[in-house]
Amino acid sequence: MGQVQDVNAGSGARMAFLSNFKVQRATAKLADTTGKPLGVNTVFQQQPRAFTTNVPATLTKGTGTNLSAVIYGDFSQLFVALRGDGVDVLVNPFDSTTYLKGNVQVRTLCNCDVELRHPEAFAVIKDAIA
Repeated sequence: MGQVQDVNAGSGARMAFLSNFKVQRATAKLADTTGKPLGVNTVFQQQPRAFTTNVPATLTKGTGTNLSAVIYGDFSQLFVALRGDGVDVLVNPFDSTTYLKGNVQVRTLCNCDVELRHPEAFAVIKDAIA
């Protein structure tokens, strides 16, 4: 049997935050007790961070609604695998309004799976008010 690696959120080479744009806007507005802006770097403790619409901003907890998720973890413990034949590219020949303007509409599709190697390498807040 192989050796079991002890991995906990808070220790790792690829520690980073991931959340949505509502959280980004809310943290940019935070200020200290004197009214001085804290700044996003301070709020996220100088750690790398990314914001995306793929992190929910519509969660509920108790009577709270439209709550956001904030994920913190070692992203070297996250696997993303492509499925199928790679990336499908399709030029839309049926969009006459785009074509008449001299444009071409191109769509791409990529199927992938995401898996956590060590789920304990991640921590999630599911009720951030933003």
